[in-house]
Amino acid sequence: MSKSDFLGRLDPVTGEWRDGVLPSLMRRFAEERADGEARFQLAAKKATAAAGGGGSASKRGNKGKGKGKGGNSLSYGDTLRDALRLARLSAGEKEHWIIMDGPIDPEWAESLNSLLDDNRLLSLPSGERLQLPEGVSLVFETDSLESATPATVSRCGMVWVSEGFIPLARRVAAELAEALRG
Repeated sequence: MSKSDFLGRLDPVTGEWRDGVLPSLMRRFAEERADGEARFQLAAKKATAAAGGGGSASKRGNKGKGKGKGGNSLSYGDTLRDALRLARLSAGEKEHWIIMDGPIDPEWAESLNSLLDDNRLLSLPSGERLQLPEGVSLVFETDSLESATPATVSRCGMVWVSEGFIPLARRVAAELAEALRG
């Protein structure tokens, strides 16, 4: 895939920026995250109200005096934490994985260095900078690192799989499936 297909390009006729595959995905996931955050806030309000009336236990001085399941003493903070965890799940938060399978092209890979480090920012050729949304991870699957630069490789975790491992993994999976069937 070319750098312009991957990151985007400036239309020579209109002068308008057109996103490539990666910025398009990042924008879509950021929108989903924003929608999910709004759903979370609503679900959190409902869960908090159901779990303790919005903080009334600590205001009445009953902190830590309530009895939970099995007679365990629960504070308002414990109840709130559990309610918020359930609210996030009910809001439907998702994890996204962007998987790039194929050779690493140094032409576009260098553009990813700031995305792969702690900043998690993609600097586009247009000058725009996009933040990688929470819950989005990148995976590079390649058979060779010969064209990848040390700067790119040092920002990634590496897993090496020998050629003999894949057939072995398939055989183990097939044997497990057969054992589970009976």
